Amino acid sequence: MAQAGGVCRADESLPAQNTVASDKLTRVDFHDGRLSVSTDDTSLVELMQLVGTEAGFEVVSFADHGSQTGSWSFSNLPLAEAIERLLSGMSVIISYRSDSDGSDELSVATVYLLGQQSAMSNTAAEETQECSDFADCFNTVEPNLANQILMDQIRYSGLQDRVQAIDRLAGLTDDITVTALVFSLQHDPSPTVRARAVTALERIGGEVAATGLETGLGDDIPSVRMKVVQALGNVQDERVSLWLGQMLMGDPSADVRLMAVQAIAQKGDDTARHFLEAAAEDSSSVVSEATLGLLEPRD
Repeated sequence: MAQAGGVCRADESLPAQNTVASDKLTRVDFHDGRLSVSTDDTSLVELMQLVGTEAGFEVVSFADHGSQTGSWSFSNLPLAEAIERLLSGMSVIISYRSDSDGSDELSVATVYLLGQQSAMSNTAAEETQECSDFADCFNTVEPNLANQILMDQIRYSGLQDRVQAIDRLAGLTDDITVTALVFSLQHDPSPTVRARAVTALERIGGEVAATGLETGLGDDIPSVRMKVVQALGNVQDERVSLWLGQMLMGDPSADVRLMAVQAIAQKGDDTARHFLEAAAEDSSSVVSEATLGLLEPRD
């Protein structure tokens, strides 16, 4: 049996409240930034997942840690010190996010378990931490790790870092990338970031990108909706004409409807023409005149 982190004993007794129990009598308690653990012969990954559940962070494993078991017992340690003790001898990456209370304090967002310490020497790890851009300078054979880190950066970093993270994802088409971009389009508070996510999804193209872009048609900011409509006009998917037609008929912004006219005119199918003919009666003279200029008589 491989021991991960050894056995740590403390004199204090483990609090009985707010604990998480498993069939191996693992107990985890997190309160006021401090962690208490009591467990015997437990999987390291399972234990870290319990800790993450209690402390509010994710745990992502990139290696087979099935044989990584150990016994731990300590009480009331600061979370950072407790994590360091639990993961002693492991190669890990920890990403952080700003606290929701607006303070400058950082809290753990994700813990990435990479494997045994031999996977990265201490020197290499130190050099990695000195890089100005962690995701760029970290080189690993673990699949999708860099993209996972970028996804955290998209979720939790400052505005400029979020924009830069999206720009680095441009051209990638894996599921993690698409998920990150759609997350930004749906949830990022900055219209600039949301528009940048639209551009990245447009570059991906196809059905997956179209599905992601469609979620942005309800954005609160007209300029973002215009960007989404324009992108959908350049994406090949049979559903797009209907979506653009719905924007053409129902969007409250004349600017968005005008963009929808230009985008749907590129489709050339029967659905697109039906909506264009209806848009010729638009309440905005700018939209109706543009529509009439794009309509071509049938042969």
